[in-house]
Amino acid sequence: MKLNLKFLLPLSLICTQVYAINVLPEIRTTVSVSKADINRISCTNGEINSIDYAADTGLTHKTHENKKNVILLFKQLSSGGRNKIINAKVNILVGCNNEYYPLILDPQEIESQSIFLQTSKLENEARKNNKESNKGFDEGLIDLIKVERNRYEDSEVITNNQIIHLNDLQIKRLSNRNIPGKNYRVNKYVVTSNKDVSLTETQFLNTKLSNYPIIAISIDDFKLNNNKNWTYLYLVVESGGAQ
Repeated sequence: MKLNLKFLLPLSLICTQVYAINVLPEIRTTVSVSKADINRISCTNGEINSIDYAADTGLTHKTHENKKNVILLFKQLSSGGRNKIINAKVNILVGCNNEYYPLILDPQEIESQSIFLQTSKLENEARKNNKESNKGFDEGLIDLIKVERNRYEDSEVITNNQIIHLNDLQIKRLSNRNIPGKNYRVNKYVVTSNKDVSLTETQFLNTKLSNYPIIAISIDDFKLNNNKNWTYLYLVVESGGAQ
């Protein structure tokens, strides 16, 4: 049966089982997609400028008139009188809001997938600051912390996270953010104490906080007392998937 692509977008809007995947620019990302159902790519902060892939992959696409959504479907091929669906991975390059997203689509027997192309405001602001002032590596890390300190809504909020006890301190992670393309993560913690204590950065070079190398530390307040018994702690951790 030949599919008419002009009906694909309305069908995608009424699909009840759609699984969302968020991807970031300039990072080659493998994404599992449905090999038999409709899949969707959405440009969350702009318009889709281009979509490129090899012609013999079996992949078809339809760009919506608003240029924010693209519908993807793997077409059936006839082989020996039987229909089959291409199972090989497909490399595609999507242009979205002046950013490029290299994706590897991996067809699977799964439900329809929605792929959301995200922008990294944190990295973009830090990169802009570095270019303007020609800052070095250490200052670039400081910029990442500064941006994270002033931003909350885009971070991944950690709920029901355990409290870590470190001497007279109680430490709880509040949020984290991966820095795309750099194998860094900025973790935000709240540190509290029932005693008057003075804090130093070296106190937090501890494997209880991260199993991966800590490359930068920032503390809002270095003294805790009865007037204020808490402060925020920021760690820049090296390694993708760091904790």
